[in-house]
Amino acid sequence: MTAFTAVMLLWHVPALFDLSETNQAVHIWLMHASFFLVGVLFWLQFIPSPPFRMRMPPVSQAVAVVATNVIMWIWPCR
Repeated sequence: MTAFTAVMLLWHVPALFDLSETNQAVHIWLMHASFFLVGVLFWLQFIPSPPFRMRMPPVSQAVAVVATNVIMWIWPCR
């Protein structure tokens, strides 16, 4: 599981989600910052961005994208 998926699932734990709904600082600074940070780190594995190098082979990239999409699609249905 990628860090992106872990952060997305973590923020949907009811206690953390409720905290982000009631505390604007948590919502803006922690929730959105964590989404942005792991989103950038996730996409650095797929989009060449010097000075960073992609370390995942193409097959692993495909598995990561598909697995992340499947998890994000299934998670709201639970």
